[in-house]
Amino acid sequence: MRRSQHWAAAHRDVLLGRTRAISITIAGVATAASLGLGTAFAREIPGHSRSPAGATQPAHNRQREHLTPPPQQPATTSAPPQVSSGGS
Repeated sequence: MRRSQHWAAAHRDVLLGRTRAISITIAGVATAASLGLGTAFAREIPGHSRSPAGATQPAHNRQREHLTPPPQQPATTSAPPQVSSGGS
């Protein structure tokens, strides 16, 4: 009886070792992928890139200069707002 218990414990230890190794591998790959994607997206998002030497304004401030007010103000009505329910 003692040998079978020893074999079962040894088999369990081998399986746990494999599970730990697989878990560590998966965690390492996930961490590397996360860092890689984070770095890639941080470089591509506007406003996160470094401005070239000699630039005086960030790109998002230049866009505001080109905005103009609408040619005509929205019309006002005396009718109550239209309400719809979510029912069928």
